[in-house]
Amino acid sequence: MKLILDKETAKKFILYKNGLIGPYKFSGKEGILEYIRKVSVIQYDPVDVCGKSPEIVLNSRVRGFKKSELHGLLYKERALFDYHDKQMSIMLMSDWKYFDRTRQEFVKRFPSKAEIEALSKQIQDIIREKGEISSKDVPSNNKVNWFWAETGAHRAVLESLYLEGKIVITNKANTIKYYNFADVIIPKEFYLMAEPFPNDIDHIKWRIKRRIGALGLLWNRPSDAFLGIKNLKAAERKRAFDELEKSGEIKAIRIENIEDDFYLLEEDIPIFEHVCAGAKLKPRCELLAPLDNFLWDRKLIEKLWGFKYKWEIYTPEAKRQYGYYVLPVLYGTEFLGRIELKRDAKEKIMVKKNFWPEEGVKMSKTKINTLEEAIGRLAKMNEVDY
Repeated sequence: MKLILDKETAKKFILYKNGLIGPYKFSGKEGILEYIRKVSVIQYDPVDVCGKSPEIVLNSRVRGFKKSELHGLLYKERALFDYHDKQMSIMLMSDWKYFDRTRQEFVKRFPSKAEIEALSKQIQDIIREKGEISSKDVPSNNKVNWFWAETGAHRAVLESLYLEGKIVITNKANTIKYYNFADVIIPKEFYLMAEPFPNDIDHIKWRIKRRIGALGLLWNRPSDAFLGIKNLKAAERKRAFDELEKSGEIKAIRIENIEDDFYLLEEDIPIFEHVCAGAKLKPRCELLAPLDNFLWDRKLIEKLWGFKYKWEIYTPEAKRQYGYYVLPVLYGTEFLGRIELKRDAKEKIMVKKNFWPEEGVKMSKTKINTLEEAIGRLAKMNEVDY
């Protein structure tokens, strides 16, 4: 018989797993790595209004988070790398070996293959000569069809070599990416190891476990949490969940008044039991990134919290309900509302453009003060005043 949780306990567990309630569990550079080890992957996006999405994610969980420490772990210490998992993502360097399938799939889908192949050797020769290059080092007036739109041929070649795994990102300066050969950058023990899962279903099971672990609890339903897992149809997803449950790698529970089963990882059972035993978890106020792990399954969030969130960055301005880059505001186990912030780089200040409290939420003095403190932490991360 499955354990049936009340909604409040389920919410506390998800938040505790995500490091969003109670005392901060993660701190400093090691805290960044520890958090990513626990959730496997955080999603990347280059838009920078009040910090990039992964920076906002880490700022809400890692005490004293600094952008420079994430940059160092990615491009100096090589403990992390960026590649496609949950869309574009940041993950542990040791995960490199698991994505050979993904790299091969990209090669099969390359548009403009003939044009790309004609230029590929030329660009690889430039990398050998210079050691590290960006798109500025290989200018071209020629255009080719690429995944998202027509783009410069040399830029498409760099993208293709990156997606194929022949080159990796070695540095980023604002929007400029720098590349070098993967066999130069990736530690040999990871670069030379074949993907551990020869069978598709075993690979899918591994990917699903990552997604469950990234949220804490996840159901077997179509979900944005599964984006990036190729060929994950309902039958394959069900088989993966069934086999993982049978092997004891995941555990099914129920939540009151919800028909679907929810699943957690076997390794999360101790902290699950800790929360279920009535752990006292002090509320914190945190600002959530639009692509925060916690928000990956927005239907799940709506079901448990009654909070409907849409990232309106791609919504025409006239049709937006809130704003271009709006962050959900969390306090304890409730959503206080949404806030729109913008870093003014010239004035070196964080500007609060708007705050929309959730219907029925009473903004006490404590909540107002902790919200102001959360904005202050985000401003400090961005090295501006508030």
